Amino acid sequence: MKKVTFCLLLLLFSLGVVAQKRTRTQTKRTQSTLSATPKPTETPKPTETPNTRPSPPKRLLETFQVDNGRILNIYDDNTYDMSFSNAPVVNSNPISINTAPATSSAVASFKAALVFRSGDVKPVARTEFYLLDESLETIMEKAGIAPNEKLSPLKTLGFAYYSYSEYGRNNEVYTKAIGAIKTLYKSRTTTDFSGEGEFSAVRPGIYYLVGIYSVNKIVIVWNTKIDLASGRNRYLIDQDNGVTFGN
Repeated sequence: MKKVTFCLLLLLFSLGVVAQKRTRTQTKRTQSTLSATPKPTETPKPTETPNTRPSPPKRLLETFQVDNGRILNIYDDNTYDMSFSNAPVVNSNPISINTAPATSSAVASFKAALVFRSGDVKPVARTEFYLLDESLETIMEKAGIAPNEKLSPLKTLGFAYYSYSEYGRNNEVYTKAIGAIKTLYKSRTTTDFSGEGEFSAVRPGIYYLVGIYSVNKIVIVWNTKIDLASGRNRYLIDQDNGVTFGN
């Protein structure tokens, strides 16, 4: 009886050992299967780009040659810059562009600016310009304005304007000249802050574009002869088209 009981206990112990081995084997297989299974990859989030629109390119409106090798470029956003060319200077007369079909009247638009050697461009802003059918020298002579013995008539006017604008000296030369201009002009305009001005509904013909401007103790007197054709005419003037008085 004792032998039978011992055999039964031994059998039960053997079955328990086998069951434990099977459990351990299954656990190892499960762990190896889990470790072999690749982890799902995370999809990267798209990079957000700022909603910016490129600024439209500037459009070149006009160019004109200032002096030997330098060209002034004017853009549609009222900015300016200088470029360089090996082309020789043709002359210092204003560039004229007629852009309209012939009509019975003329329109003269212009841009006035000072171009410095550094390349800077200063618009001649808020300045009165006149169209005269005679030159400023002729008008001054008819008005009895005697030029300074050491100066030309236009430089004499420049000196008189300098004395008036800088020191408030209302001298006879300036008073007579401005009075004659305002009596005889055919058309008058005031430039805007970008130096633009226009004379509209003018009879075609020969005129003198007249204006006086001072900056940094320098006075420029314009007495520029222009030939207005029927339609729209465009002019560009700087200090090379005028007479300069001062340093």
